[in-house]
Amino acid sequence: MNIETKGLTTTEAKLLISQLGPNKISQVQSFSALKLILRDLFSFLNVLLIVAAIVSYLVGHIADTLLILAIVILNAGISFWQEYKAERTLKELSKLSQSFVRVIRDGQENLLDSLELVPGDIVRLESGDKVPADGDVLEAFNLEVNESALTGESVSVYKKAGEEEHNQLFNGTLISAGSGVMKVASIGDQTRFGRIAKSLSQIKDTDTPLQKQIKTLAINLGLIALGFSALIYFVGVKVGQDPVTMFLTAVSVAVAAVPEGLPAIILIGLAFGVKRMAAQKALVRKMLAIEGLGSVNIICTDKTGTLTRGEMSVSKIWFNNKTYTHQEFKHAAKTQFLEKFINSLVLPNNASLSRKFDHGAMDILGDVTEGALLVFAHNLGFDYELIRAQGKTLDEFSFDQQRKTMSILTLKNQRIETYVKGSPEKIINASTRHIQSGKIKLLTEPDKQKLTERYQELTKSGLRVLGFAYRGDVELSQKFARADLESDLIFLGFVGLADPVRADVKEAIAAAGTAGITTIMITGDNELTAMKIAREIDLAREGDKVLLGSDLDKMSDEELENKVESIKVFARTNPEGKLRIVQALQRKGLNVGVTGDGVNDSLALKQAEIGVAMGKTGTEVAKEAADIIILDDNYSTIVKAIEEGRTIYANALKAIRYLVSTNISELLLILIALLIGLPSPLLPAQILWINLVSDGLPAISLALDPKDPNAMKRLPRSKNKKLLDINSFGMLLLIGLIVSLITLLVYVRIIGKFGDIELARTWTFTVIIVLQLLVAFIIRGNHKAFNYKLLWAVVISFILQLVILTVPFFHQLFKIKNPFI
Repeated sequence: MNIETKGLTTTEAKLLISQLGPNKISQVQSFSALKLILRDLFSFLNVLLIVAAIVSYLVGHIADTLLILAIVILNAGISFWQEYKAERTLKELSKLSQSFVRVIRDGQENLLDSLELVPGDIVRLESGDKVPADGDVLEAFNLEVNESALTGESVSVYKKAGEEEHNQLFNGTLISAGSGVMKVASIGDQTRFGRIAKSLSQIKDTDTPLQKQIKTLAINLGLIALGFSALIYFVGVKVGQDPVTMFLTAVSVAVAAVPEGLPAIILIGLAFGVKRMAAQKALVRKMLAIEGLGSVNIICTDKTGTLTRGEMSVSKIWFNNKTYTHQEFKHAAKTQFLEKFINSLVLPNNASLSRKFDHGAMDILGDVTEGALLVFAHNLGFDYELIRAQGKTLDEFSFDQQRKTMSILTLKNQRIETYVKGSPEKIINASTRHIQSGKIKLLTEPDKQKLTERYQELTKSGLRVLGFAYRGDVELSQKFARADLESDLIFLGFVGLADPVRADVKEAIAAAGTAGITTIMITGDNELTAMKIAREIDLAREGDKVLLGSDLDKMSDEELENKVESIKVFARTNPEGKLRIVQALQRKGLNVGVTGDGVNDSLALKQAEIGVAMGKTGTEVAKEAADIIILDDNYSTIVKAIEEGRTIYANALKAIRYLVSTNISELLLILIALLIGLPSPLLPAQILWINLVSDGLPAISLALDPKDPNAMKRLPRSKNKKLLDINSFGMLLLIGLIVSLITLLVYVRIIGKFGDIELARTWTFTVIIVLQLLVAFIIRGNHKAFNYKLLWAVVISFILQLVILTVPFFHQLFKIKNPFI
């Protein structure tokens, strides 16, 4: 036994583990509950509330202080719990992906956790195994690897020992056929997978549009509160008012200017959105991300596994001088040569099928391309197992990179036949005869040229093309040499295979287009396949251009920025190129969403405003970089999430406008009263009750308003569109002014008639609540679906106000009296 096959000793492996650590990818940002709590606790609006609580405490308003702090804790608690649940779900998904590998140590094979691998370990791999580290092939037996997680290409790559170009295996890729032995070269962060994951740390998290706008709104409200408070304090002192009284009044104005319940109300709306999305198989890792998805102008999507199913199937067949679709071929003439053709698909083939018990579909065991040929034969009514059992295999030649063929020698009914499949040009060149009009005829050079043109047409349509032939004159006593058996063949036909498009992708892209969202494809696959898929789903049209990764690499950032919006398909693109495309779109002022499932997508997922990863086929790095994870890998779920995001934003906007309008009415009421020489009509505790309960319940119901059926018929909002523009703020100012003047009239009337400031404040407190409840219906507008939550919110708020007015306990807390006595 040589040193390679003996592997490392246990002692050597333990020493390397102690030096290098476990074979795992370091998390770019490890999840910390404490960090999450602190982040949510000290958001800008919460900081404003904390400052207000400190001021209230300093002036002796303990009840107000406790109430404000309770709001802060509620705001932070809702956000923390939702995001904590999402992270916990993600960790559970990660645990399910834990793998064990067959490792040779001390000359014996052991089953070990892949975390224990070290450089120098010898690992055995078989079809279906995930490659646990980067390494070199020592032995290969028909070894094929699906590297789509790294490259984006769904076609398997053949591996061979001793050839530098074909002997490398990469962590996270999948053995699709054959078996082999590898020697581990790199583990964890040193693998190609790990280096891409590490580069994610260089990309900062991007705030969603709503996050940015809420921050801006909070800063503006804070400045307004500070400005008005200072103005009122100094004006009051200037005209001879008591400084302590004016300080308390200034605090009241600050409380009135800040909508304390806004963060909690927005988070409640988001939380319900997250719940609705979970029911539709979408895991939202960051709550605000679901709203951000609703604002995207452009979606950059991967092809393999996202637009397509990530599996191969037969699309076109060229047989007996005619091209067929899959369905048309079912009605092809049943001749002896059809049987030969099916044999050539089934016999030189190492894959097999197993039936799924849940819905009767077929699972492919082995290479997906070979499996697709078996599925095709099965759908035509041929039993591939019976075909294989009817003959005896005399010899088999696996796929050879130089010959680009695979063949099998079979004995059936005392006849020896060779069936060969391989690259079309090799099969054509090795053939001397072909089938024409049901007869075997000589294959001339002009005939070969016509066959070449036929397969090139199939290739240009984006299909992976295989050629098939057979030889039926092998003598029983003949010495079987591969070169001889794969020559002087009878050409049978071509099969064009494609990674089929997901069933509802075309409709989803059309729905996104109606909503003003442009979809572009960024793939590592070749340009012919990419354009064929793009045209099939109406993502691109005839005449649209495709930009290759090699051309992209030659472009400056400025050149790319000028051209990026005119390109619908980017092919042969590497991870760095995909990142540059996203950055170029962002510099154009676009809100960018990125979808993907592979390691090659992770950089762009992190850079984009919204990253959407696939839950089933997605790699851990892609999921870690994403904001939303589609658990069923269904592209149409993304469109549903966009609609959900738009609904959430529209409802949040209603809640914000409602709260701001009510706060304006409170602010103007206090300010006008002071200017005409009257004391503040509202006290801090009353303002807090109005802002949090009487206004809070209707605001929550507005945040949970039913879905607008026209949400996906409007264009995305601009990246620079403000939550409150001049027109909307003017409308809110007018509403606030009307409410404040009506309420002030009641306040002045009660003081003038009864001279009782406490009674006047009681009626003012009640009237402004009733008027603001009516404003909720004005803010909601003409919505087709009735909002029963809003009706109940108004009824409950009114009942609560009656309780406050009639129960003595609340009289002391709010400094009011029963107006009905």
